[in-house]
Amino acid sequence: MNQKKVLYNLLFVVITAIALTVLIEFELTDKYMGFALIPMLIAYYLGQWAERKTRPKSK
Repeated sequence: MNQKKVLYNLLFVVITAIALTVLIEFELTDKYMGFALIPMLIAYYLGQWAERKTRPKSK
C-alpha cells in the first residue's frame, strides 16, 4: 500500500473513533449502537471504491 492510502485509512479510523466516542458520551447510542456502525462502514467502502475508480490506469 502506498503512503497516501495508509494516511487516509488511518485518518478515517481516527475520525470514526472520535465520532463514536462523542455519540457514546452524549448517550445517543443507547439502543442503536450496532446500527451506528453501518453508515460509517458504507462511507469507508464507498471511499475505497471511489479511490479505485479515480486512480489513473498504469501501463
